Amino acid sequence: MAMVLSSQSKLLVALCFTLLILAGALAIGSLTGWFHPKLTNDPVPARLRQIKNRLPYCLVLCQHILYIICWVECPAPEILTADTGKRNMSSDQFPSLYCLCLKIAVVDCANSCKFCKKEFRLLPDNVLFDFYHKMCLEKRLCLLGLEFSNLDVFKRMLKIKHKRRDLLKMFQILTDHCSNVTELVLNYIKYINSDDPCIEMIDFGLRLGGFFKEGGWYPSAIEVLNAVEGLCKKMELNTHLLLKLLDCYYKRIYVECYYCITKAEETMNSILAVIKQLQQHSAVPNLSGLYANFATMYFLRSEYEQAYNWSKKALRLLNEDLPKRTIVDVLRQASKSCVVKRHFAQAELLIKQAMSLASQAYAIDKHPRYSDTLMDYGFFLLNSDFIQESVRVYERALTIRKEVFEKYNILVAIGHEDLAYAQYVNEYSSGQFYSPR
Repeated sequence: MAMVLSSQSKLLVALCFTLLILAGALAIGSLTGWFHPKLTNDPVPARLRQIKNRLPYCLVLCQHILYIICWVECPAPEILTADTGKRNMSSDQFPSLYCLCLKIAVVDCANSCKFCKKEFRLLPDNVLFDFYHKMCLEKRLCLLGLEFSNLDVFKRMLKIKHKRRDLLKMFQILTDHCSNVTELVLNYIKYINSDDPCIEMIDFGLRLGGFFKEGGWYPSAIEVLNAVEGLCKKMELNTHLLLKLLDCYYKRIYVECYYCITKAEETMNSILAVIKQLQQHSAVPNLSGLYANFATMYFLRSEYEQAYNWSKKALRLLNEDLPKRTIVDVLRQASKSCVVKRHFAQAELLIKQAMSLASQAYAIDKHPRYSDTLMDYGFFLLNSDFIQESVRVYERALTIRKEVFEKYNILVAIGHEDLAYAQYVNEYSSGQFYSPR
């Protein structure tokens, strides 16, 4: 059984490690003649200057060891849970040693950023993420913007998938602050043009484009994904690259449906061409998610019969091996297609199944993708004459989006639009439309 240490014990362990390192440094200094002028030709002040020059590096080493000890030993800060709605213990009232180290590190970095910036990048990815998150909370936004414009840094941040909500929120704050985060896209374009194309460039571009797609920064997503398409076509198209290209089109057609739908059909034709090539190699992946995106395109173009047919094709390809996110997206779109075809029993079954899966995947950390499912559930309720309940669901979805993106984001704008229409329908009989306005 694992031993649980109290906060005082953890502090004592950390101090012991620090004292041990300092004692070792003093012992080595004594043996090498740092404190014995007779053993060396240098006077005492010269030796002390050497010690002074080495002291910052010793302190940084001790600081890093403290971070690792705290990371391993100290519990993560308590978060607001979906089940209880309460905090077990406020981290503001009782900050852990880990949180204190982060706060001091941010202050120290702000005072001597040229030295500390390089040192903090040596931290593990998840600790570095917490460091940047604390920097955002402390409003060190200019320095954070410079860090996030670095491709190597942001590549590491994208690896921390369980904190994606915090990363989206930080990026939105930087965008609102007018920090030059657009340099991230420009730096990626320079990166892929500076050397011969390779798989690593494509993989990073797909992750970066997917991040912009997830956060509603659609122009940036399209620019990055177009660059990825160009990279794939510059290389010899084998089966592996064809799958990468298909993934690129899968992300891009979704973005184009909501941002520039006139180009979505062109991307659809490119997808069908890639699928034919993959069929020749007998390497066609599961196309359920792609078919759902086709259905979305036709749905937004008000071609409901086509949307319904593609939704049925997507449903037939579902299996338990697919990611939950893909299954949820297919169920959501199929439900909306059934609603407009007035198949309400089928629509209810599909959207409630999507709600169940989405709550498992997103609701705990209030990821903004959970709001997508709520919006579609509100759409079903509105068309099923459960208007007041629909308004409440739309309000809940908008609240989740505003908690992450505040107000200057296309996802928040779409949430306002759908909520306004639901409130308009709800207040139609009274003739008073103050809330929709």
